[in-house]
Amino acid sequence: MKNLYFSLLLLFFFLATSYSQLLPGYNTAFSEDVLSSAESIAMPFLLQQGVKVMPGVQIYNDTMLLYQGKVYRLTNIYQNPEPGNSNGYYIEYSSYGEYGINIFSNVWHINFPRVIYSHADSTFYSMADCVGFGTRVLSAIGDTTQNGNAYLSLIKTIKDANTTMMAVRGYVASAYELGAAFPTLPDNDPSGWSYVSGNVIADSIDAYNHRVHPALGKYNGRIKGGFNNCEAGDILEFSYAPGGESNGHFMVMSSQPYTVNFDTLKHFYPNVSDTSITLFLNTYDVYAVPVYDCSGKEAHFHDSRLYSSGIGHGILWILTEKTEGIPVGLIFKTPGQNVVEINAQMISPLHTWAISVGRYRGKISGTGYNGHELTPKGYRLEQNYPNPFNPQTSINFTIPFGSIVKLSVFDILGREVASPVNEYRAAGSYDVSFDAASLSSGVYYYRIAAGEYSETKKMIVLK
Repeated sequence: MKNLYFSLLLLFFFLATSYSQLLPGYNTAFSEDVLSSAESIAMPFLLQQGVKVMPGVQIYNDTMLLYQGKVYRLTNIYQNPEPGNSNGYYIEYSSYGEYGINIFSNVWHINFPRVIYSHADSTFYSMADCVGFGTRVLSAIGDTTQNGNAYLSLIKTIKDANTTMMAVRGYVASAYELGAAFPTLPDNDPSGWSYVSGNVIADSIDAYNHRVHPALGKYNGRIKGGFNNCEAGDILEFSYAPGGESNGHFMVMSSQPYTVNFDTLKHFYPNVSDTSITLFLNTYDVYAVPVYDCSGKEAHFHDSRLYSSGIGHGILWILTEKTEGIPVGLIFKTPGQNVVEINAQMISPLHTWAISVGRYRGKISGTGYNGHELTPKGYRLEQNYPNPFNPQTSINFTIPFGSIVKLSVFDILGREVASPVNEYRAAGSYDVSFDAASLSSGVYYYRIAAGEYSETKKMIVLK
């Protein structure tokens, strides 16, 4: 009977999480942070692509999953989430009460972006470009109040600043608007949004805003460095220049950025001279950034979408200046093997107007079920085992170089409750036993920091 109770409790926990989208029906639970929201929305596609794994879920074929004997189909309709689309992207306004989201009528006065699962045909639909994906992610974080929901609070902040076109539209924002708007946020606001890193061409933003809507105030964009301090769950935006005035891109970082070295650059640019590559690295720090987004197959240096489109996992490169780590450019796609120079899209009125990173609440992000995370080569933090546990569990990590290693445990409010490791460790793999006898039942996060590498995972104490 005790084993049956424990199994039922685990099953309840599994169904209660945001990953219950795999099961028939509509999941109304809001995610607890940006990363868990991005993963839950993208999870069917990430499972099909092999980026993530989940107990009992198998890849059936290129576009289908198999779970408990039932086949679930994945498909994609690539489009912008503009009003008037009639293919089921939106929850109808008349259904807001049914879903308990009446508050969103202040933002989406026409329709609200719905989940990607259709119970009628057991199919997961992507149904949007990166902007639609981002809209779903942000609207699924927090509660349904203006101050407690990530999207509502962001729009309120930017409306108050009156510096971008989001203040005019009042509903689903474009990637351009978000990319230009993050610098209006405070640097550190633990109760809402923070501006982590970015670079904006303010004159270009002003010219666009006032051409479209002359009443908008001047843009108060700021340059902010420290791109190396970005974390999993941060929102990365960039906005394009004239010719695509409302275009840009929205991504959720799936892990911390890590530096690109000479060997990696040489691999992607075999016909560029060693001297040119060395000069490039002496001019810029280059960061590989693993992200979740919906940009389309083969749109990054590495893209998990080998067969189907939909929401996927990829890597892009961000260039920063050397002194303060201010983003100054990006390289989005794998270069052709015959190129003889390194070409990047630099922050300028001719190419890219803004690169910005925003963080919601600054809280620790869980990574959900153990999968195949893209981390700096040689580094790895395993899912603790057993999980849930009482009172002891084992945490395994691997580091490729000797360094000071700190392994910390945090409660759901972000307070550090234990530090099992805080010392120099030589390169290698380690199993650390953690005893939670002094902790109450609940969700906790454990985080490793070694050199420039950090990663966080979730664990459950069940007494």
